[in-house]
Amino acid sequence: MTTQQLSEITQPLEDRIAALEADLARVMQLLLQPHPWWQGVFGTFSGCAAFDQMERFGQEWRAAQNDATDVE
Repeated sequence: MTTQQLSEITQPLEDRIAALEADLARVMQLLLQPHPWWQGVFGTFSGCAAFDQMERFGQEWRAAQNDATDVE
């Protein structure tokens, strides 16, 4: 096997390793952020009618589940 042939075989692997290293660097950057991730999204849905409705539906569903378990 020639050096050229070997290079053609290993180049895709080297490209994949480089992509993995870049992805790992991004993940590490996220993990090392100084504040929790949720602080970046807290309040995003403030004043959103659809979110408020979804929240009410969730509260009603939980209340119904609690009522159902109280009866048993």
